[in-house]
Amino acid sequence: DWVFGKGEFSLELLDIYKAFIEMYKALDNIRKFHKTNQELCDILFGVRYPSQVQNRENVPLIFFNKSLDNTQKEVVEFAMNQKELAVIHGPPGTGKTTTVTEVILQTVKRGQKVLVCASSNIAVDNLLDMVRNSFNKKEDLVRIGHPGRVEEHLQGFTLEAFTHKIG
Repeated sequence: DWVFGKGEFSLELLDIYKAFIEMYKALDNIRKFHKTNQELCDILFGVRYPSQVQNRENVPLIFFNKSLDNTQKEVVEFAMNQKELAVIHGPPGTGKTTTVTEVILQTVKRGQKVLVCASSNIAVDNLLDMVRNSFNKKEDLVRIGHPGRVEEHLQGFTLEAFTHKIG
C-alpha cells in the first residue's frame, strides 16, 4: 500500500481491484438514482430541507399503542407529517422500536406500503414481532432475508414460506 498526501485529503492506492469496482458501482448508482429522485437526493445530501405534508383535515392521530408517552406521540406525529423522510434516533431503551412500530401502523392505516430496514436481523425481527401483534392482515407482512437468520417463531413470514405456500 502507498499513501500520498499530508493535508486534509490523501490518496491511498490499494491492490484490491474488486473493492474499487464496487465503490465505483456505488457512486454510479447514486448518480443514476439522483437523476430520477433529485428531491430525495437533495435532502439526503443537505442541499434542501425536507418538506412537511399538510394535514388538511386537521384530524388528530388515533394511536394503536395506547401506552405511548407524550414524547413518542410527538415523534409519531412529526414522522407522519414529513413528506420525504423522518429520522428517529436516540439512546438505547428510549422506545425507538415502539415508536417506529406506531409509525409503520399509522402509515399502513393511510393505505401506504412500507419497507422496513434495520442494522441487524434481530432488529428487523423485533420490529416484525411488534408490528404483527397489532396488524390485522398478517398475510401482508413479509420478512425478507436469509431464513436461517430469522427467529424461528417468525419463519412463517419469510419470503420463502410464502413462495412454498404458493408453489
